[in-house]
Amino acid sequence: MPVFKEACGAFADNNYMPTLTAQASNLQFFGDKSAGVFEQLHFESCSKNTDDYNANHFPLLIFEPAIGTSRFVYNQLARQLSANGAHVVTIDHPNDAPIVEFTGLDPIQKDGAVTLDAFQVNRPVSNIETKKAIDTRIADVNSVIEEFEKADTLPKIFPNFTFTDGNTKVPTQRLFMLGHGLGGSVATSMGFSDKRVEWTINLSGSTPVITEDVLAYTIFFGRENYTSENDTAWQETKKHIAGPQVEWTYKQADQFDFSDLPLVSHLVDPNKKAKGLGTPYEKMDPNDPTATFRAVSCFLEAYFRDTVIPGWSVDPRLPGESHNAVQKCLGWFGGAMKPHVADSSRASKKSN
Repeated sequence: MPVFKEACGAFADNNYMPTLTAQASNLQFFGDKSAGVFEQLHFESCSKNTDDYNANHFPLLIFEPAIGTSRFVYNQLARQLSANGAHVVTIDHPNDAPIVEFTGLDPIQKDGAVTLDAFQVNRPVSNIETKKAIDTRIADVNSVIEEFEKADTLPKIFPNFTFTDGNTKVPTQRLFMLGHGLGGSVATSMGFSDKRVEWTINLSGSTPVITEDVLAYTIFFGRENYTSENDTAWQETKKHIAGPQVEWTYKQADQFDFSDLPLVSHLVDPNKKAKGLGTPYEKMDPNDPTATFRAVSCFLEAYFRDTVIPGWSVDPRLPGESHNAVQKCLGWFGGAMKPHVADSSRASKKSN
């Protein structure tokens, strides 16, 4: 939840992720459960407010992780998005997450039961296993949305918070979604099929093929080895996106440059090479690998500020202008993040 620091009466120290999840993530990205990377990180959060909180004041943004990947690998991206004025929800899906830990309950572990590869684009989405994973996730997302429509959900999660006039329901009539890899496919799919979802960002994920026009604002971040021109599903679907659509290409990026991983790996041990990372920072700040993370965060926050907040009922929580934020990010990080331009030579060959 977005809470002004001045409106916070008490703070809590939080592990970046639970212990068993940290071990599973160490194995996924560093090849060793005992690598000791994710366990070292902590962050501070508000645990008690001094001003009443109006839950209906802020939009709901659902952030979907890649297949077989913990939602906690996106903690900092989610926190920074929330600071702009959003309820941000990340979801662990027991069907495909490597492990899901619950307070006071036994964890759910998959141990490789899902064969889809988080380090690759999971396509086509019509593939039986891929479609099953997406459909299961959509059902999970809808269950989470239903929970936030209940008046007692937020008070249970935040027992020390007080709410304005008992206003504890998160607005769900209009939804916004963001996802990475297969999570991006889930976000795009719901943008096409669920009229509540007005706006989606897909980070290096494929799309279902649609044959009828849709209106959702559709944003796609690809990379040099994966653009819409590399995926016939995107090529066909883009013809039917009647609402705003935009595509970016992240130069020298790999699949997990769209997560917290570039920041985490550098902060804990710059000498440990994490699987799934490229070198986009070399085109922005060769001496600072965290530029890879900062660029992604900047663009995600900017699209929220430029395209969601103006149509919402409140001003952004952070000071400063909400418009032209994307252009500012382009000025800072444009060395690696480029507006996608179709390959005219390929288009010419297709037309001949």
